[in-house]
Amino acid sequence: AYAGNTSAVGMATLADALATYGMKGQQNLEKGFAMALRSGELGGFELKDMQSDLARQLALATTAGYSGEAGLASLLALNQVSMDVAGNAGEAGNNVVNLLQKLGSRELSDSMAKAVVNTEGLATRPTYNKKGKYLGEEFDWNKQLQVGREQGRFGAEVLGDVIDHQLTNSPDYQQLKKQLATAQGDERKKLMEDMTNIVLGGEIGQIIADRQFLMAALGQTLA
Repeated sequence: AYAGNTSAVGMATLADALATYGMKGQQNLEKGFAMALRSGELGGFELKDMQSDLARQLALATTAGYSGEAGLASLLALNQVSMDVAGNAGEAGNNVVNLLQKLGSRELSDSMAKAVVNTEGLATRPTYNKKGKYLGEEFDWNKQLQVGREQGRFGAEVLGDVIDHQLTNSPDYQQLKKQLATAQGDERKKLMEDMTNIVLGGEIGQIIADRQFLMAALGQTLA
C-alpha cells in the first residue's frame, strides 16, 4: 500500500479479489501485487486506481475468459489501454468493468453468432432447422474464447482478434492498421478512433455500439 500510494483497506480488498480469482497463498498474492504495482508504474492506471476497480474486474474476469497469472497480466494491460482512450482513471476502470460484463454475457455470444460472417479459421458450431436438418456452421464465441486461452489470448484480445479478422478485406481499415504500426501518442489515438468508426459501421459495431469498449479491445489486439 505504501509503495503504491494507496490504502491498506484497498489492498485487503484487492487481496481478497485475487484469491477469489484463483491466486491464493502468500506467494501468489505477492506475485499479483507485484504485477499490479509494476503495471501502475509503467502506465497511467496506477495501483491506487486499481484498489477498487481491479477488484470489481477480477470478479467478472473468469466468465470473460481470463485465468491464471497470464490472464491477470492481460487484464492489467487492458486497464492501461483503456486509460489511453478514456478521460480519467475512474472512467477507464468502469469501461473495463463494462467490457468484461459484455464479454461474458449470453447476449454477446448469441449476437456474435449472427454478426460474424467470415468464419474461416475461427471456432464454429453446427446449426440445424426445427426438423433437425443440418444447415451449416456459425461462429461460436464461447469456443473461440477457449481457443484463445489455449493460445495465451484472453477476452478483450480475442474480441479484437475476431474484429480484426472480419475486416481483412477492408482497404480503409488495413491502411489505417499499417499506419498504426509506427504511430505514437495522439496520432495513434486518432488512428484508433478512425478504425473504431469503421468497426461501428459494421455488424459487430451495431451489436456492441460502444466506442471505448471497441477501442480498448482493438488497442490490446493491435498493441
